[in-house]
Amino acid sequence: CLGKYCSFFFDEEGRKIIEEHHKLRSLGISSQYEVTMLSKSGKKIPLLISGAPTNTGGTMGIFTNLSQLKKLAQRDQLTQQVIKNSAEAIVVLNKNLKITVWNSGASKIFGYNEEEVLNKSITTIVPPDKTEEHKNIFTEIDNKKFLRNIETHSLTKNGDTVEVNISITKVTDEKGKFIGYLLIYRDISLEKKTSVFIYP
Repeated sequence: CLGKYCSFFFDEEGRKIIEEHHKLRSLGISSQYEVTMLSKSGKKIPLLISGAPTNTGGTMGIFTNLSQLKKLAQRDQLTQQVIKNSAEAIVVLNKNLKITVWNSGASKIFGYNEEEVLNKSITTIVPPDKTEEHKNIFTEIDNKKFLRNIETHSLTKNGDTVEVNISITKVTDEKGKFIGYLLIYRDISLEKKTSVFIYP
C-alpha cells in the first residue's frame, strides 16, 4: 500500500466519495462517511471512515469495519418481516404489559390495526370475566420462563369473544434483565366447533 494513492483499494463509487471528502480536508474540515473497500482477494467490506486534516496538510483516517453491524441489521429486518407477516398473532409487551409489537396476524384475529393498540394495555383484548384469569396467567409466567397452550377467550374490536390458544415467553435482554413478554395467539374457535360431535 505504501506509495500508492489512498483510494486505490475502494470501489468506483467509494473513490468518488473519498475525493469529495478530501476537498473538505483542504479546508480544514473533518467528516465521516461510508464506503465499500475491496480487499486484496476482491471481498467487499463496508467501512465507516472518520477523516481529519493533519497539521502537515495530509489526512488521517480511522476505518471501522461495518460488516457485523450490517449483518445484524439485515437479520433484524428479516426478523421484523417474519413477525409482521406471520399468520399467527404475535404480540410483544413491555414489562408494564403495554403492547409494543402487534403483527398482521393479531389484526386478523382481534380486528385492531397496529396504530390502535400500540402502547395500550393488553387488557384491551381481555374480556371482563377473564380479568382474574389473566392476572393469574401473568403471575404464573413471572415465576417461570414460559407457558404453553393456554386455552382462554379474548375480546375482539367489535366486542365478540374468540377462543384462543396462547403461548407466553418471558423476554430478557442480553444481560438477562427482564424486559417484557412475547405472546403468540392462535384462533382455535373453528377447531373447537369441528371437534364437537352430536350423536342422535
